[in-house]
Amino acid sequence: MSQITVENIKRSTETASRSTRGVAAAWVNFDGTGTIAIRDSENIASLTDSGSGKYLISFSNSFGAVDYCNNVTTRGVAATFSGLGSEDHDASRSVSSLSVYSTRPDTLAVTDSSSVSISAHGDLA
Repeated sequence: MSQITVENIKRSTETASRSTRGVAAAWVNFDGTGTIAIRDSENIASLTDSGSGKYLISFSNSFGAVDYCNNVTTRGVAATFSGLGSEDHDASRSVSSLSVYSTRPDTLAVTDSSSVSISAHGDLA
């Protein structure tokens, strides 16, 4: 496998370059209802359904430290609401996985989501 080492990247159609530090180290979009399934991803080894609205995302390559940044967004199973996504603060943070959950904004009940998107930024180990 070849490796290219760069400080900045620029797509051929873009006018400005950006630091490689700003590129997500891991991301995933998946259906969190029924049998959960990845739609698309990068650096994701597996997903685990941890109960209603709770998911464990395992990274293919671990982060170098537990202080990486993550974002979680969800969309509800019904067209009547957009979900609220968050890191599961009851779970211990790990360099190799991230535990997240989806809640309904109207009731704050943890519930499955038809679309869960997660991105994580930080240095890989």
